[in-house]
Amino acid sequence: TMKQLFFIFLLLAAVPAFLPGPGLPLAHAKAAMSQEESSVQEPAEIQWFKERLKISPRYQDRHDGIFGISWGHFFAMVIMGLAILSVLAAEWMRHRRTKRIVEKLLAEEREGKTDDDEG
Repeated sequence: TMKQLFFIFLLLAAVPAFLPGPGLPLAHAKAAMSQEESSVQEPAEIQWFKERLKISPRYQDRHDGIFGISWGHFFAMVIMGLAILSVLAAEWMRHRRTKRIVEKLLAEEREGKTDDDEG
């Protein structure tokens, strides 16, 4: 069906994000960040802005966490992924249950055991 084809397409579209090599955008971003940190200082405008607003280093850019993203973002994405999986599981179980009910109704109809015959 269309739902199954769409789901397969989404899974296949997500596969390159988990493969090592040049297709991994996070690896490129992390490499670019490390090169920027080592070779280029912040522009004077950004330094002035941070000094003027008295932004604490605690709230400035940090590159910790997993896959180059913050832990909060990572766990939010994990929770959202689990929510999506639970919705898909509920949909699959509902589909199975509906299929069983329809099969049972069709079997009863073939056997002639409908409510119209009993009444």
